[in-house]
Amino acid sequence: MGRDKALLEVDGEAMGARCVRALLDAGCERVLVVGGGPAHVGLGGTVIPDPEPGGGPAAAVAAAVVAAGCPVLVLPTDLPLVTGAALEPLLRASEADPEADAVLAVVHGRRAYPLGIWRPHPLLDDPASLIGASMDRLAAGLRCIDVQCDDRLRDADRPDDLP
Repeated sequence: MGRDKALLEVDGEAMGARCVRALLDAGCERVLVVGGGPAHVGLGGTVIPDPEPGGGPAAAVAAAVVAAGCPVLVLPTDLPLVTGAALEPLLRASEADPEADAVLAVVHGRRAYPLGIWRPHPLLDDPASLIGASMDRLAAGLRCIDVQCDDRLRDADRPDDLP
């Protein structure tokens, strides 16, 4: 879209702030925002460094898991319709299978990487090793559960995708 999607506003609220609010509404106790600059501090949550800005979501997911030291619910910041209630299917699936390495959202028939719950795993221990890695390659090394999710978890890649 030509600018930082986390800062794009939908109904007067930055999409990144919507994601933080949705995580808190879903019961997350702590929210980490991977990467970004000073403008991202205003979104809420704790900003942690991206292992390599522009290095891709696999490294960012690993950075979040390492920083948290526990399972993390990862949202990309371009979800204009996200709500805490929309995240419930992921949380229920994670509770139902606590041994899964990742619980991944499927929206419109495809995995909505990196959207999902990622648990600590040796493949995620070194975020720098995942710079430039594809999400499919990362997921192939993990035991993943796919969860069908509704349109509230669709991303916005083009201006036409915004409400």
